[in-house]
Amino acid sequence: FGSARSGKDDPNPRHPYLWSRDRRIDLQRSGVLLYRLLTGEHPVKDNPPLTRRRLKPDIPQSFVEAIMRVVSDSDPFPDALTMLKALEDGLRKKR
Repeated sequence: FGSARSGKDDPNPRHPYLWSRDRRIDLQRSGVLLYRLLTGEHPVKDNPPLTRRRLKPDIPQSFVEAIMRVVSDSDPFPDALTMLKALEDGLRKKR
């Protein structure tokens, strides 16, 4: 048996202190995951032009714009449905 743990040292991801109170943070995390899946790298928060350049040129620009908005701190999507619609619309458009 292990000892019970609580507080910030608890590595259990189901622990309540890790739950996001603001769902926009969860959306941003999903955007970072999507970005990493496309580029293999983490977005550079302090250098959006470098972050944008890492995305392949064959990805539609409107999809790139949606991804950049997802990983941005300044203009978050209000909810997951709005984010998903923007990403889908971005994939449908041709540059």
